[in-house]
Amino acid sequence: MLTAGQTTFFATKEEQQTLSVSLLDSFGKQLPNYYLNWHYRSIDESLIAFNNQVFYKNSLLTLPNNKIIQHNKEKIVVKYPNQAFQFYQSVYKNPLSFHYVASAVYQNGINTKEAEYIAQLVKQLLLYNKQMSIGVVAFSIEQKNEIQRALNAIDFFDKNINEVLEVKKYRYKNYEDFMVRNLENVQGDEKDIIIVSTTYGFDAERQLNLNLGPLNKENGTKRLNVLFSRARKHMVVVSSLYSNEIQTENKNINTLKSYLHYAQTISEGKNVFNNEILKKEAVQFLSKSIKNQLTNRGYDIEENIGFSNFKCH
Repeated sequence: MLTAGQTTFFATKEEQQTLSVSLLDSFGKQLPNYYLNWHYRSIDESLIAFNNQVFYKNSLLTLPNNKIIQHNKEKIVVKYPNQAFQFYQSVYKNPLSFHYVASAVYQNGINTKEAEYIAQLVKQLLLYNKQMSIGVVAFSIEQKNEIQRALNAIDFFDKNINEVLEVKKYRYKNYEDFMVRNLENVQGDEKDIIIVSTTYGFDAERQLNLNLGPLNKENGTKRLNVLFSRARKHMVVVSSLYSNEIQTENKNINTLKSYLHYAQTISEGKNVFNNEILKKEAVQFLSKSIKNQLTNRGYDIEENIGFSNFKCH
C-alpha cells in the first residue's frame, strides 16, 4: 500500500490500482458524474446486458446480436479438472458460459477443484487458439495464488504449454497477453477471454459461509460491475454454487447471485427474456403490425432482439 510522499514509479500494478480506486472514490463524491451512452468493449451484447440493466439502469445503448440465441443447450457440470478437454470448445461457442464445479470444497479462501479445472481450461484454450488473450480473476487473493500454483504445475510438466507461453511473451513484449488477478485488482484490464473463479462454496461439512470477503465491503457491487465487463469476446464463469443455493439479504451478494442466474441462463440457451433480471415491456403496436404483415407473407419473425433500448425486430 502506498503512503504519502511515495513515488508510484516502482509501484506494482496492484498498488497503482489501489491508489487509482481511492482517488476515483474521493473525487467522485465532489465532482459531477458523466456516463458513456454506448458500450464499446464487448463484441456480444450479452456480455454487457447484465451490467446495463443492474448498474446503469439500461442507459447504455448496445448493438443487438445478429444471431438468434440457440435454445436448450446442455448444462456444463465439471466432475474432474481434466474435463476441461471436453468443455473448452463451449467457451468459443458461447459469449457467456457457466461451468458448474460439482463437489468442490471451499476452505480458507481456497477452492482447489476450481483452481485445477481453470488451469486445465487455460491449457486447452492456449493450445487451441494462440491469438486470444486470456485473463483469470479469482474472488480472493488466496484463490489467485492457488490458480497460479495449478498453472505452474501444468507448465512444469507440459512442454507444449511452455512453448505457447514463450511465443506469447515474444509476441507481446509490451502487452500482458495472459493475467491472473484477484477481484480487487482487475480495474483497467480487459482480455478477449475472461475466466472468473467465484471461489466460494460449501466446506467439507457442506456448510456455506456467505462472508464473501471484498463483496461484503461497501464498494462490493462496484467491483462486480468492473469484473463483469472485462471480456471482449467470451466470459467464462466457473462456480461451485448455483444461484438458488445462495440465500441472503446482503445486497452485494444478491447481485452476484443474480449474475450467476443470468450466466447460467445464457449458457444453457434459455430465453433470457424470461429472466426477471432483464424483463422488458412488449414491443410497441407498430412493431407488432409489421410482424403480423411479414408473418402473413411466410417469414419467420423474432421480436425484441437486443437487451438495451436499442432494438432490432
